[in-house]
Amino acid sequence: MSVRFMVAFAALALLHGPGYARAEWFKKAHRDYRRNIDWPQPFVVPDRVAARAPFGMMINNGWRTQNTLSDEHFDTETGVLNEAGELKVRDILTCSPVEHRTVYVLQGRNPQLTDIRNRSVKRFASRLATPSEWPQVSGTKVRPRGWSADYINTIGTRYNATTPDPRLPPAQAGGGMGGGSSMGGGGAGS
Repeated sequence: MSVRFMVAFAALALLHGPGYARAEWFKKAHRDYRRNIDWPQPFVVPDRVAARAPFGMMINNGWRTQNTLSDEHFDTETGVLNEAGELKVRDILTCSPVEHRTVYVLQGRNPQLTDIRNRSVKRFASRLATPSEWPQVSGTKVRPRGWSADYINTIGTRYNATTPDPRLPPAQAGGGMGGGSSMGGGGAGS
């Protein structure tokens, strides 16, 4: 059988087959025709959405890291917010954009410590919030990268300790304010 005969047979089968199959075939052919004519426009928007999707995830992860209260923000014995934690919560609830004002609490060593941390943060945050804007507090397992303030302070203190004392350069001999030449004798008789 030749290829022409098979194509003709398929076309006849479609034309004389059930009306539903013929209508579906024409719809698909028309859709494919429009796609080919309009290309690449039907695919530009989905491609852009797919290319930009990771950036939204990165932005949200960055805000989660920025707004996470870690071990340094809680008292080691009681699990209650310390002064650094209160300042961090205040900063999150007042300085962050409204859509990113979620306070994330790093899970503790055990569920009881995590529960104490969450209650302490909610209690403090409720004092700062307005009645129309209740603060959202969520737990997280993701530990933010970084260092404690004590560690940063130690580095700064040690750096400052190695800085030499300021001193003036030694005075030049025969100094004065004149602008003499250092090129040597060049008078009239040279």
